[in-house]
Amino acid sequence: MNILLTTVAMLVLVQAKPTPPPSKPGVEKARYVMTLQGMPVGVVSFWFDGTTYEYHSTQVFRSTTRDVTQRFELTSSNMKPEVWWLSKKRPDGCVRAIEERTRQAELLCTYEGGGTISGRGFHADYDADGSLRSLAVENVSFEASDAPLPVRADPFAEGFAISGTKGPLRIEPSVKGSAPAEVVGSKTGPERPPEVSCIQIAREVVAKTAGASVVLGVVAENGRAWPHAWVKTRKGQHLDPTIAAGDEKGREYLEFSSDVGSVYLELLAGKRRAVR
Repeated sequence: MNILLTTVAMLVLVQAKPTPPPSKPGVEKARYVMTLQGMPVGVVSFWFDGTTYEYHSTQVFRSTTRDVTQRFELTSSNMKPEVWWLSKKRPDGCVRAIEERTRQAELLCTYEGGGTISGRGFHADYDADGSLRSLAVENVSFEASDAPLPVRADPFAEGFAISGTKGPLRIEPSVKGSAPAEVVGSKTGPERPPEVSCIQIAREVVAKTAGASVVLGVVAENGRAWPHAWVKTRKGQHLDPTIAAGDEKGREYLEFSSDVGSVYLELLAGKRRAVR
């Protein structure tokens, strides 16, 4: 989807904590609720004061959230922050854009009623003053809204289907840095309430264990794969604190090393598949 950067330093990118928009005239701002297959899964917002552009996204996964904030100090009009460019109706044509969350360059083309993002088609609806009301690309849609994310069911409750019956678990198209993990159960103590997620449990263990870290990936069991979190110790051992020792038999774990939230959403949308 992404094209290579062929120009240098079109803008300066700074990771930052979210800040409120400046209280001065002329500041552009917008907020969009993201849904996947009709299920609300996040919020995207930005503000732009003519020089500084700040982007913030929140993606919701079960009982946890993933926040990304990026701040751009624009030094050239040639590179357009993607969400900002799409937030207003633009003349037909193509521009070089940067996808804010991943920082990758894209070719963004717009025409009446929609356009393409590096070849992927989208439909866009604008109101009378040219502000974006909604945008849909494949199974994902964005709608302008100041409302909080509604309470909704867990979109990952059914997991992901696994195609094939032989061979090791993998993701197609492949995920850079993904690898099988040998995991053993390590749960101690009483059962936790069902609303306590695997990532919460993993974080609790990491907080008490020097040198340990949370690992995110998928676990396969009974023909399906689910998003899952476990623990990696300082010595490199993988432990699953949600199950007792021995209960890992019949399970298969696949670790992801980066951009995990996007991988989960792409699996849910069918852009990637779990296969054997």
